[in-house]
This record gives sequence, structure tokens and C-alpha cells, in this order.
Amino acid sequence: AGGFADLRLAACLIKPVQRLCRYPLLLEGLLAALKKATGQCGRHPAIELLLQANDKVRGMADNVNKMVRDAESRVKMLEVHERLRGACASLITPSRRFVLEAEVAVSRPKTSRGGGA
Repeated sequence: AGGFADLRLAACLIKPVQRLCRYPLLLEGLLAALKKATGQCGRHPAIELLLQANDKVRGMADNVNKMVRDAESRVKMLEVHERLRGACASLITPSRRFVLEAEVAVSRPKTSRGGGA
């Protein structure tokens, strides 16, 4: 039976290449099943470990998501720099982040057409 349980666990594990955010769903499903199986009469010893694992996995997922957002921001800054054709040499700095993309209408002041006096 031990080999069968290991095989089932291995089948449940998600490959690292796949989304890290799926692990909290798996752990929450395990927690719900354990809580349902034990009922209100007692706690399963694995519940605390699963709660800790879930917190750590969520923390890792948050860090990975932050790094992805930072990388996307840097790419966007490079795209803006390219569109400006290098007109602003100091645009690219390690601490600068892309915050907002919006369309901008540029207007020129009206010039008076007639002579004065």
C-alpha cells in the first residue's frame, strides 16, 4: 500500500514549470478533505503542517509574481525608450519602474493671425 500512496502523491504534484499558484489550491483541497474526514471531534496532525506549507507556498508565489511584474516593467521601459529613439538618455535606470500607459493628446497653442494695433 505504501508504493500505491507514493504513486498517487507523485501524480498529484505539479511540475515546477507549471504555475506555482496551483499548489495553494492543492493544499487547500487537502486541508478541506482532512477537516471533513476528522470532523469536529479532533484535529489531524497533518493540518498544522499543511497550513504552514500553504503559507510558505503562497509567499513564494507572491515573490515570483512580484519578480515577473518587475521584469515586465523593465521590458516596458525599454520599449518606451526605443519609441523615444533615445531622446531621454536618463530614462533607463535600475530604480525606475513603468507605472502607467495611457494615450496623450498633444496640442499646440494657437497663434494669433492678424497684425496687432
